[in-house]
Amino acid sequence: MSIDLTKAMNYSWMSQAAYLDITSVIPGSADSLANYLKRISINPGNIFAEKQADHFTDASTGFSFIDQLPNTAYGTSITVFESNADGSYTLAVRGTEPSAQWGADLLHDIIGVFGAGKAKAQVFEAFRYYKRLTTAEGQSVVYTEAEIDAMAHLLQSDPSLAGSFGNLAAAATCFMTLTADDEGLGLIPDGSVINFAGHSLGGHVAYLLAQLINATDGGIHTIGDVMTYNAPGENALFYEIQNWFGIDTSSPAGLIGSKHLAFYAEAGLNVTAGLGQVIGTRVPLFIEDEGAVSGNILMENHSIVKLSDALALYETFAILSPSLTLGEIEEIFEKANASDLDSLETALDALRTLLLDGDIATNTSKQTPTGNRDTFYTHLYALQESDAYGDIKGEVTLSGNVMSLVSSALTGAQNLPAEIFIPTERNSQIGFRNSRHLSGCPPARV
Repeated sequence: MSIDLTKAMNYSWMSQAAYLDITSVIPGSADSLANYLKRISINPGNIFAEKQADHFTDASTGFSFIDQLPNTAYGTSITVFESNADGSYTLAVRGTEPSAQWGADLLHDIIGVFGAGKAKAQVFEAFRYYKRLTTAEGQSVVYTEAEIDAMAHLLQSDPSLAGSFGNLAAAATCFMTLTADDEGLGLIPDGSVINFAGHSLGGHVAYLLAQLINATDGGIHTIGDVMTYNAPGENALFYEIQNWFGIDTSSPAGLIGSKHLAFYAEAGLNVTAGLGQVIGTRVPLFIEDEGAVSGNILMENHSIVKLSDALALYETFAILSPSLTLGEIEEIFEKANASDLDSLETALDALRTLLLDGDIATNTSKQTPTGNRDTFYTHLYALQESDAYGDIKGEVTLSGNVMSLVSSALTGAQNLPAEIFIPTERNSQIGFRNSRHLSGCPPARV
């Protein structure tokens, strides 16, 4: 399967941003959004690095803030972004919050996802918000018969929403009463492409919301991409047991199933991403494994930030060498694995050594320090914006062999062969471009 890693990175960043309180961002202001993405408020572990925020808000390739639904009593929060590149909208759903909404989110993780098979209360609230977004400002929200029927089924099957109902008609009547005062926000016009993203519980809700809209919308809006990160599937317990034994229970059935890419971190324990059946395609991603000793055994490798950072580096390698598969990029990261905690930094510095400065391999002051996300993104985008990278991107084949040599030098396992360094002088770059190949055999010097 061909995966657009730039899109995968962007949706992971939107999923990361959804954890932050950006309700006060000035709509249309890139500076305002960038500042709030870096501000510690709720969920401080999800703030953006400086350069990450700059690229996320880029006027041509980035995203603009449209609206944010603050946490509801059921723990639902959704952030709406508009693409500056193509004008599509993304509904990014916030996942489980270890501090701000732990009680409400945990309730719907356990009772909703694990017990009932779906987080129905959050899907119910998410759909009402979607209807407000797509209804003209100030107008009463009008629900179609198909929408009323779908929401009545949610009410009837989840007593936590409005109590128990003896029949579907009573649930439908209750729904109309509950939503009588729903008023449009007029933020997403008819005919728009709407994408869906989210991490953890948020990814679960985002996928189900896309499915519900697709079943009831009647073609008013176009369902775009559906990308989730470490998100549980449906009907948890039955499929969880199969997942324990390595049985792939995912299914790309239906329109949403064919669009849904469910990314999950391969490293360590990740209990949430193994829950239930995923209607879509599961996609493994390399992340650095912190293991169980550094904190919560269930959460260390679950973080959206880990996936966001890994995908930023995945994208950097994919732009340089488009023929690389996900597995081949992962192999490069693994060969850069000096320890479980600095694989991304070492892989990045190996590429910087090859293209920018051979001294990086042996000069620790030039290397990317472990765990410093600001420096990681500063070095990553300095590389992407360099002439050395720009002159050859999209035109080379990059193998794990040469990266392994450079990574070994970075970790002190061996000295870097002088011939492997690619100087940045223009005439040497031309000689390198003519070879169009980076492999175990170093390119000839010019």
